[in-house]
Amino acid sequence: AIMSSEKNEHFKVYEQPLEGGFRSLRFSPALEIEFRQDYLALIRGRVVSCLIAVIVLMAWVMVTREPKPAGSAIDPIAAQLLTWGMRPLSLILMVIALVPLLYRRLWVTAAPLLLGGMAIIGSYSAAQKVASGNTDVFIAMVCGYLGMYMLAGLMFWQVLAVGTMTTVAYLFFLQAAGAPAEAIGFEAFIICAMTGLAIIFIYNLEHTLRRSFLQQHALEHLSNVDALTGLKNRRVFEESLEMLWKQGMRDKQPIGMILIDVDHFKNYNDLYGHAAGDRCLKTIGGLLRGAVKRPLDMAARLGGEEFALLCYGSTRKHVSALAESVRRAVVDANIPHAASSAAEQVTVSVGAVFVQPGIGRSSQSLYQFADEALYAAKSNGRNRVEVLDDGYSNIVTGAFKVN
Repeated sequence: AIMSSEKNEHFKVYEQPLEGGFRSLRFSPALEIEFRQDYLALIRGRVVSCLIAVIVLMAWVMVTREPKPAGSAIDPIAAQLLTWGMRPLSLILMVIALVPLLYRRLWVTAAPLLLGGMAIIGSYSAAQKVASGNTDVFIAMVCGYLGMYMLAGLMFWQVLAVGTMTTVAYLFFLQAAGAPAEAIGFEAFIICAMTGLAIIFIYNLEHTLRRSFLQQHALEHLSNVDALTGLKNRRVFEESLEMLWKQGMRDKQPIGMILIDVDHFKNYNDLYGHAAGDRCLKTIGGLLRGAVKRPLDMAARLGGEEFALLCYGSTRKHVSALAESVRRAVVDANIPHAASSAAEQVTVSVGAVFVQPGIGRSSQSLYQFADEALYAAKSNGRNRVEVLDDGYSNIVTGAFKVN
C-alpha cells in the first residue's frame, strides 16, 4: 500500500481499501461510482469495436448465407424470439454503446440485462438445433459467450450472474428439447468449464484494475496536495489560477485572490519548536479547507507559512467577507503566541484582490497585485485584512515587494 506520514481524509479514501483489501470487488458507494466512471471510459473503445465487429459479421452472414430449402423445419418459437427479442435487444444495446451520454448513464446497469436476455434467447435457439442433430451451433454459442464475457465490459458480479443464468437456461432448454443424454453431459461439462474459467479471469482482471485505480489516484492525490496541511500545493494552485484566468476572460467572470501569511511565524517556531509550528500550520490549513465551499474555489499552501484562496465568479463583497472570516477564524482558534507583537495568539495578515481578467494582463500580475495587498496588511500593523481592486493597471509584473 502507498504510505504517507501525513495522511488526510481524501487520501485515506484510496489508501484504506489498498491496505484492507477488496475481495468482494466493491468500494464505498462514492468511491465505487468514481471507479465505474473510470472503468467505463477505459473500456468504451473495446465495447464499440466489439459491436462494430458484430455488425460487420452479421452483415457478412446475411449476404453470404445460402437460402433455406423449401419446407425446411424452422422452430416457430425460436423465429419469434429472434424477431421480437434478439433483434430489438441488439439494437438497444448498440444505441446505448454508441451514444456517449446513454453509455455513461446506462451501460453498467443496462448491458448485463440486455446481454442476459440475448444469451437466454440464443440458448433456446441453440438448444433446439443441438437437439435436432446440429451440434456445430454449440461451438458458435460458446464463442459468442466468450465474446460477451471478455469484450462487453461486464464486471465480475455481472459475469457471475449472467453466466450462471445462461448456463442453467441452456441446460434446461437442452433437456426440454429432448437432446441425447450424452450430448447434454458433454455440453454441460464444456459450458460449465468455460463459464467458470471466464468468471475466474474476469475476477482477476477486475481486481487488478481496481488496485491500479486506487494506486493511480492515491499517487495523483499525493502529487497534488501539501503533505502537512492536506491543501492543494503551489503547483496545482498556479495551474488552476492560469486555467481560471483564461476561463474568466472567456466568460467575463471576475476572480478574487486572497493571500494569507502567519504573523511572526519564525518567532513562533523559535519559541515553541518546529513540531508546534507544524501543528499550527495544520490547524490553519483545516480552517482554510472549511472556508472553501464553491466548486471552482480553491485553498492552497504556497510554502512555509503562506496560504492562498482563489474565488471564481464572486463579488468584491464576498471576497472581502471571506478574507475577514479567515482572519477571525485564526484568532478564534486561540493558539498562544507569546513572541508576537500583533497579539497574544497566532494571527494572520491577509491581502485580498478582486479583478476582471482582460487582454494585456496575466494571472502572474494578479498574484503580484495580491502580494501588494498582503504587503499593505503587514505594513499597517498585521492581524488585518487589506482588500484592493484599484491600482491593478499600475502593477509592474516582476516587481514584488519584500517585507
